[in-house]
Amino acid sequence: MGHFASECSSKEKEEQANLTERDDEDQSLLMIETCELNGQSYGQIYFEEPSLMMIDAVELNGVQGEAYVAATSGCLMKGAGWYLDTGATNHMTGDKHCFVEIDDSICGKVKFGDGSVIDIQGFGSVMFQCKNGEHLTLTNVYYIPKLKSNIISLGQIDESGGRILIECGALRVYDNSNRLIIKKEEDDVTVVGVYVDDLILTGSNGKHIESFKQEMMRMFEMSDLGLLSYYLGIEVKQTPDCISLCQAGYASKILEKTGMLNCNSSRVPMEPKCKLKKQDGEPFVDATEYRRIIGSLRYLVNTRPDLAYSVGVVSRYMDTPTVTHMSAVKQILRYVRGTIGMGIVYKKNQEKEELVGFSDSDLAGDTDDRKSTSGIIFFFGESPITWVSHKQRIVALSSCEAEYIAATGGACQGIWLKKIIAELRGDDKVKPVLKSDIPTIGQFSLKFLFCGFQFSSTS
Repeated sequence: MGHFASECSSKEKEEQANLTERDDEDQSLLMIETCELNGQSYGQIYFEEPSLMMIDAVELNGVQGEAYVAATSGCLMKGAGWYLDTGATNHMTGDKHCFVEIDDSICGKVKFGDGSVIDIQGFGSVMFQCKNGEHLTLTNVYYIPKLKSNIISLGQIDESGGRILIECGALRVYDNSNRLIIKKEEDDVTVVGVYVDDLILTGSNGKHIESFKQEMMRMFEMSDLGLLSYYLGIEVKQTPDCISLCQAGYASKILEKTGMLNCNSSRVPMEPKCKLKKQDGEPFVDATEYRRIIGSLRYLVNTRPDLAYSVGVVSRYMDTPTVTHMSAVKQILRYVRGTIGMGIVYKKNQEKEELVGFSDSDLAGDTDDRKSTSGIIFFFGESPITWVSHKQRIVALSSCEAEYIAATGGACQGIWLKKIIAELRGDDKVKPVLKSDIPTIGQFSLKFLFCGFQFSSTS
């Protein structure tokens, strides 16, 4: 959304430019100052443009001040409508025909960092016709002829006593009389995943996806690689019925680097009664090699929930690994050898799209600090979407307490997933269900009622 002064190619290094400065603790991409208009303070003014424009100074009726720019990813053209902006602190437009009344005596100039200047040539009111035939007047609107977008400031509406509600994919704006003046519902969703210079794009509307790709290729030098098939070591296979994810190639590389590509396979990643401890009296092994293998296995867990527990256990001994710890790691590698093609399948058009989670826990499984290990997994329909296996932060004094700790973590995970699904789908129909095997659930009157969360025991 911007660049730092030290990286500016259009300025000499010794020349001062009013750009964002580098701050290790708090990087700010906007310059914040106060602007005065006819002797009255109006706070910050933001100008939203389709390309990055850094403002150097603003002059309003002879008074010097600062103004701001908010860069946008969309192409905002004059006459294309009005845009709701949460960053702008004032309404503004570049179309004079929108005004029903305007004070031309309010004038000034805005000077940008590149030397360009635009004029502020008025301040007035704009009238809109609503769907029911009524008229709505928007006051305190700046007239800036060279501004390419028409902006409605949600911040200014809030300061004038209005209310802005954003929930379940809908935006509603009420005035100070509690009348609904703006309602915007968005059923289509576009999601972009970014890793360095690799992007994956998905959404519910093909036209929006294509428009986004064309806009990105116009602004940046990039290529469209088509339907996703490989991303960061994850192999993606898409068919009309399902989408499958696996890391067979990545797993083969792990086995090749560790010299176990042709080893005998194992049926389980870790023996059920395997108990490891930090000081077991065995000789030490190369800690660097041990950590490298563990790091590779942890990335493999992204598509292999069955490895979460065993990899989590051997990860606890990366400080001073011994021969026993390395033997446990090699057991995992032998299991990977026998299940190298396994992954996750996401079916389309499932009959039941329920969010169901499971939580479990051992008791004092860690022989060094006697802490228990929680296991949590959530399914959306028939497919797992998130899973975790980690050591609990406190020492549980009973198996019931350990199960409750695990269930609490599962409840938090379920609430988080519920909010994400509601945001993506635009509705709040999915109610998470958490199943746990707490043995004494019937002896307690406690219920998990977090945001519509349903809790049940499988014992």
